[in-house]
Amino acid sequence: MTKTTLHQNNLNADTSLLTNQLIDAQVLFVQQWLKNVQNQQQLSLQFLNWLGQKPLRRYLTPKQANEFISKWWLEYSLNPAMLKDMQKVLEVLVYHPVHADTKLGMLLDDKQVHKLITHIASHRNQRNALIHAMLGHQAFADMLTKTLSHAMDDFIETTLKKAGGVGKLMKMGRDQFERVTQNNLDEKLQSYLYNNISKLAKRTEHIAQNHLTDDEVARLLQTGWQNIKNEPISSLQSYLTEKSVDHLIDSLNTSYEGLRQADCLKVLIQAAIDAWFNKRGDHTLAELARICHIDQLGLHTALPMLQPLLNDIADSDWLVATLQEVIGKFYQQRDIQKLLVK
Repeated sequence: MTKTTLHQNNLNADTSLLTNQLIDAQVLFVQQWLKNVQNQQQLSLQFLNWLGQKPLRRYLTPKQANEFISKWWLEYSLNPAMLKDMQKVLEVLVYHPVHADTKLGMLLDDKQVHKLITHIASHRNQRNALIHAMLGHQAFADMLTKTLSHAMDDFIETTLKKAGGVGKLMKMGRDQFERVTQNNLDEKLQSYLYNNISKLAKRTEHIAQNHLTDDEVARLLQTGWQNIKNEPISSLQSYLTEKSVDHLIDSLNTSYEGLRQADCLKVLIQAAIDAWFNKRGDHTLAELARICHIDQLGLHTALPMLQPLLNDIADSDWLVATLQEVIGKFYQQRDIQKLLVK
């Protein structure tokens, strides 16, 4: 090996050693710089302020939003793990001890309730339709007729059995009556009950519709609210069973399964996205954030929560490896190698 070759090899070795030392030093510098709290906050704010000046439409179009919802959200059933999480959260919310010390009136104030009551009471046509469906419907008369008829039959049978010989005599009299009149006593009784119950139901419906005016309905609802507003929220738990939360989750899952496959929902989602983008698509991300009450003060409050994440990123093996690769390729450039040799 010639002196020139030996000198060149030594030079290359020195250059390689220097390059590695520079790479390690620069990687360490970047890590330390990223872990500095002041640098973290400054970099984060500068990035967010820069991003906030960009219009939403630059990064997201109505078509992309619709495809995202259709292919990511509606394409799949709810994950069983998600359903279990929802069930657990609902159980905590429904049966939390705080409900025992929280009155219903603390959730809804009297002004809210009065406004809601006025709205409900004003729907006279819907109320009359409901009264008619409950009282004026033929099924109501049929049900009440059968109920009373069965009750009377049971009463008569029980009475005849207790009456002994007199009961047998009464039964013979009933048979004789049916033979003479050629009418079944049970059928005659049911017909009589049905006719009178139908008249009574119509009369009841008429009275209810006339009596339950808007003011009267409002008064009844207001009275009901005054009776319960000082009750604890936990009192509502008496209307629940051990399986109520399970049934609610099952119902939500079943409803979601039906909705996500319905063509009308896809049309409605597309229409909603288009309508929203027509109004907000040209707004900047900062303007949209302010609608959600996210402003500079909110950002400053949230930044400390990012510190553990940024520290973990700075210490991560993948960041070190990436920096080493990028900086290493920089020093491998021929022009840079020449500078290192000088």
